[in-house]
Amino acid sequence: MREDTFCWGIVGTGRIATIFAEDIQQEPGMEVTAVVSRSRDRGHAFAQSQRLRATVTDSINALTSSGNIDAIYIATPHSDHLPATMAALQSEYPVLCEKPMGLNVAQVTALADLAQKRGVFLMEAMWSRFLPAMNAFMTLLRQGAIGEPRALFADFGIDVPLAPDSRLFNPALGGGALLDVGVYTIALAHKALGRPTNVYGRARWTETGVDGHSAYTLAYGSGAVAQLFGALELNTPQQAVLCGTQGRLTLQAPFFRPECVSLTRNNGETNHQYHPVTGNGYGHEAREVADMVRRGRKEHPTMPLAESVAIAATMDELRTQWALQYPDEP
Repeated sequence: MREDTFCWGIVGTGRIATIFAEDIQQEPGMEVTAVVSRSRDRGHAFAQSQRLRATVTDSINALTSSGNIDAIYIATPHSDHLPATMAALQSEYPVLCEKPMGLNVAQVTALADLAQKRGVFLMEAMWSRFLPAMNAFMTLLRQGAIGEPRALFADFGIDVPLAPDSRLFNPALGGGALLDVGVYTIALAHKALGRPTNVYGRARWTETGVDGHSAYTLAYGSGAVAQLFGALELNTPQQAVLCGTQGRLTLQAPFFRPECVSLTRNNGETNHQYHPVTGNGYGHEAREVADMVRRGRKEHPTMPLAESVAIAATMDELRTQWALQYPDEP
């Protein structure tokens, strides 16, 4: 590891990989030095489009053998997260894997166990957690600004034309609203309220067999409840509101990339905090990962592996209720 530059290898060349690469190039002391794509032509095209001085390979084994990276970012379709992350961990390279880290809790648990066995850093890329406004939200919550939290309302809906081969709608790629956008609402509920005691959900199915939109109710032993919604066929407000006994906190839209958190007390008084996001927002988590790796840490306390497992278990329970299974699952 060079002291002056933290070098990333990116696995995948799609939209999320592009967003990540754009942000890394804006970060002082960071560089993308390797790209993995099953198609070398696509890999070279990606590197050229991002103006990267990067080695292009067609496998993670070739990437890790090059020795010119400090961490690997997995940005493949959901169905490829397990094999790609396993290959990187087996080579003992730190990994930041896009959410969801696996299709189900068994896959996420297997990855967490492997990382711990190998003594390698691993984190699910829940990038929203590292944004300044999200940090302010959690600080206010911990300080008791709204009293005891009782109800969370959060939605993440986008309207995307149905394309059967798209990763968003193809069940073989882990498509559907739950794993792509609903996971953001569930992760927020886990962060703000903890692990639920009961989970309920309903879904509307697309012609490809995945959930086009879905709703989730998470209930807690404290009496708190989270009402959540995710959609690939509806535009929604994309706001999150956490209500407590003494007021409410609002992550202004889009809540997954907020720049404003509002505190409204029961007397109607409202205060706003503004926290700008750097670039697309992915640089914040990249900085945190680099810091953890340099310090020899194996997990990040803001997104620990146990919480990734718990979030996956919540989504598994919803899919069990819906009898939704992906083709590559046992």
